[in-house]
Amino acid sequence: MKLIAKTEILYHSHMYEAGDELPQNDQAMVKAWLKAGTAEYEDQIKKTAAPVLEMAERILNEKQEKAEVPTGRKKIVESGTPDCKETGK
Repeated sequence: MKLIAKTEILYHSHMYEAGDELPQNDQAMVKAWLKAGTAEYEDQIKKTAAPVLEMAERILNEKQEKAEVPTGRKKIVESGTPDCKETGK
């Protein structure tokens, strides 16, 4: 199981960036990172990200569906003038 940095972490003269795998040889540091929320085990990231990704996908789909609904705008014909028959005027 991989321990992943959530923020920048300087450890033993090495700068770990968010998303980098952290060493797990020092259990005191592992516990400190987990307690501080600066690191997370990879499987926990997947579990917490899944609901967020599902919600984002649902919102995106709803926006796409709304974009496909006619808005009542006048249809522009090739001549560039409004097609009055479609709007009922």
